[in-house]
Amino acid sequence: LHAALAAAPVTDAGLEEALTQARRALLERGGDAVFAVALAQQCFLNGYAWWQTDDEGARVENLRAHVEVGGATDTEVATLACYAPLHKVRGAEKFTGDVLAALLRQKRDEPAEENAIAAALPVLTPIAATDQGETPWPRWHGHPAMEAPVTPRAWLENRFPHADLDRVPEKPAMLAAGCGTGQYALHLARTLVLESVTAIDLSRASLAYAARKAADAGMNIRFGQGDILEAAALGRRFGLIECGGVLHQLADPFAGWTALLGLLEPGGLMRVAVHSRVARATLTPLQARLAQQGFDESNGGVRAARHRLMQEDDAVREAPAFFTLEGCRHLLFPGAEHPLALGDIARFLREKDLRLIGLEAPQNVRAVFTGAWPARFPRDAAADDLDNWAAFEQENPQTFAGMIQLWVQRRG
Repeated sequence: LHAALAAAPVTDAGLEEALTQARRALLERGGDAVFAVALAQQCFLNGYAWWQTDDEGARVENLRAHVEVGGATDTEVATLACYAPLHKVRGAEKFTGDVLAALLRQKRDEPAEENAIAAALPVLTPIAATDQGETPWPRWHGHPAMEAPVTPRAWLENRFPHADLDRVPEKPAMLAAGCGTGQYALHLARTLVLESVTAIDLSRASLAYAARKAADAGMNIRFGQGDILEAAALGRRFGLIECGGVLHQLADPFAGWTALLGLLEPGGLMRVAVHSRVARATLTPLQARLAQQGFDESNGGVRAARHRLMQEDDAVREAPAFFTLEGCRHLLFPGAEHPLALGDIARFLREKDLRLIGLEAPQNVRAVFTGAWPARFPRDAAADDLDNWAAFEQENPQTFAGMIQLWVQRRG
């Protein structure tokens, strides 16, 4: 349990409720320091998304005052860290001890390291938009996942056995466009045989998080602040561009996609992940109801909305994003996002002469390939016809509840 709490956000509502009660018990009565450390690591990873009562809030402030004076026990320090980031606690530089070591590294030392990295990051393109906040998201634990290094062609052949992979670059230079905290981009960079890797993002905080993770894993990546719409300023082309979870945040997603295509070599590959218009539309009634009930996108508003939905046993609790503060904010209060429809994507691919290699369908959807898909679309064994996918999604609106993830290749 301790290892699981330190590794990734808990995504089970029942377990979250039990852990929330355990946190409250620590605050009221104390307890085991080792468990408190693991629980504090979990709270940091989920962005302190869990609900707390007004009484808890008052107790936390009293505990903070006690800890900042000095002389607090390991359990008291770890319990405070279950409610607040240690790098914002006065006197945190004086905390020591083997029990607290992992917690101090995660909550005090790593944020300080990221601040130093962020201050030194170069600006690689003109920045037309403002910085996207000081909170890296999503936070993740450990080194980026790694498979045995293979060429992009071999990697794609394993995933899309029916695809025509003619002229796929053997050792491309890769651009991570909108790198964020780097979990997927760094996974690709460790898995594929690449010439070089460049990573850009508007958020210096998220980039610094990714850069620290890359350095910890011994990876050589060029990081810099950059705007996708100004990507031409990078002054070079790439054989592989990875852009996940970014385009739907732009006022015109296809303008951003077009800007990146200007950097893609003929024959080059592009992996794109965007929110689905059909899937996101299923959330619209819930979002409208929460707004009418007075919930907002502030940290307190998101926590209160989550608390209400936890009590109602709403289906939105099945979404992994629901279990982190920033993820839930994007889920329930999306702001001016512009999700894409598969039909619009299909038209864009035709206009830009891009060839679809395949969709990374969610695991629960892949079973359809051996069941309903062949019967429904007998002439599309490769499952690479986006019009068919659009029809399938209309019948199954939660197909791309996470994101539409597709690989394309530039012809020529």
